[in-house]
Amino acid sequence: MYEDDYKEDEYIEENNEEDKKIIEVPKKRVYDFDDIKNLKCEFFKDPNFFVIPVAILEIKERVVVETTKPGRGGKRQGEDRKIRETIRVTWRKAKTAEEQKISDKAKEYTRKFTVTVAEQEAIKKKVRITLNKLSPNNLEKLSNEMLETCKKSHDYLKLVVSGIFEKAWSETKYTQMYSSICKYLKQSFEDFKYPDTDSSRLPQTKNYFKYELLYMCEETFKKNPEENDLASLPENKKQEILDKLKKKTLGNVRFIGELFNVNLITANIILECITSLLDLFEKDVNEDKLEGACVLLLTGAGSFERPKLKDETERIYKRLKNIETGFNISTKNKFKILDLQEHREAGWKNLEKGELKKVEEIHADFHNEQNEILKRHGYNN
Repeated sequence: MYEDDYKEDEYIEENNEEDKKIIEVPKKRVYDFDDIKNLKCEFFKDPNFFVIPVAILEIKERVVVETTKPGRGGKRQGEDRKIRETIRVTWRKAKTAEEQKISDKAKEYTRKFTVTVAEQEAIKKKVRITLNKLSPNNLEKLSNEMLETCKKSHDYLKLVVSGIFEKAWSETKYTQMYSSICKYLKQSFEDFKYPDTDSSRLPQTKNYFKYELLYMCEETFKKNPEENDLASLPENKKQEILDKLKKKTLGNVRFIGELFNVNLITANIILECITSLLDLFEKDVNEDKLEGACVLLLTGAGSFERPKLKDETERIYKRLKNIETGFNISTKNKFKILDLQEHREAGWKNLEKGELKKVEEIHADFHNEQNEILKRHGYNN
């Protein structure tokens, strides 16, 4: 009896040892911030990390996946049950923190004007007249006039920002001046608060001008007419709208590039714009978007060579090289890509950018040109 009891105890002890072995859990690895950064860098070093497989590109928006689960008894005991699951697959680069913040605030903040339609039209007209008079000679004076208008009410500020964008895309020759105005207004709006205005009716931000400016940049890449909206129009009218839309898009892209040059747009936002234009997740290339990407890169030029953007810029130009050699694109866009590569290899030194000139400088240039013409024809006096 005692011997049997001993054997039973021995058996229980052995089982306990086995149980201990089964429930033994390996120690979890704890990663600190430096470990995570190093892991991220290891992924980036892999040249195939950013190559999107064709199989992924061909995934439809909705995918039906069949899985099986063991039967639980009943009439079909022992049989596996097929479960149909619908998975929604969407491809879009995650929003940056700043972009997400603007988007969230925009949902909370209703963009309704409190001023009358007649007053809105009067302000729009005033903004157009002021911007029409703009030149390097009166830039400071007119910038102060715009500032006074912006600070009268938040509605006026929205109308001024909208008016600046309207002029910038239609008059690309003067985008540098418009970006200079924006830089001045942004600096003047630091910690500015509208007096006697209910704060619940305003966006929660430290700089109202920058908020409205970034909002307009975001809207630039959203407002595009659907093909269904143009289908009922005559072909000539449809083409007229599309041509105007292309001009507006390229003008806005150029202006956004100038805003990036004066540090009014962050690196994350400008990279999001490039990603959107280059269609990184599409098998085909949109020629108009490709042209817009080239315009943006040419306008930003050396600004894309900042240390913070070095790796991203390299990937962008690799993508352009892949498009230039691997896709059937127009000769116009092919030369735009080659021009970009040439300017970049030369360190952007051979890129001629139209600098803002005062009236006196323009007159001096004109007289110099006239003297050169006279000399070529033998007149030295």
